[in-house]
Amino acid sequence: SMIYSSLAQCYSEIGDYQNCLTVLQKDLEIYEDELDESEGKEKNINQSVREKLASIYNNLGNTYKLMKDYNLSIESYQKALKVLSSLEEIDVKNVSSIYVNLSVIYLEMKDFKSALEALEESMILKKRKYNEVSKEFAEYYT
Repeated sequence: SMIYSSLAQCYSEIGDYQNCLTVLQKDLEIYEDELDESEGKEKNINQSVREKLASIYNNLGNTYKLMKDYNLSIESYQKALKVLSSLEEIDVKNVSSIYVNLSVIYLEMKDFKSALEALEESMILKKRKYNEVSKEFAEYYT
């Protein structure tokens, strides 16, 4: 829910990552239950729940990144990508953003090959959708 998202953000801002994770996990449980309930119902509801789940996984990845728990961060980002890939229409902006987040983790881990692959995935998606590469990518290559 919106309250959990805001609360998690507050905890993150003050550096209380454990409480941030606890709140995000509660939010995740709510939306996983809601996804189970929305199966077979109106597509819009199901789509909306999946988008929120992906957002929570992304926020978990960001929190783990701040805690320097890179393996859990990668796992969370990959879960977000998996949820987003289940949508009927690809959400290029969010998928691309998660690939950029992954690249940052790989850079922190000195896994330059994986970082480059994640950035290239992001570029391919954006180029396919918008036929251009935004300036955020130029920063990574300069």
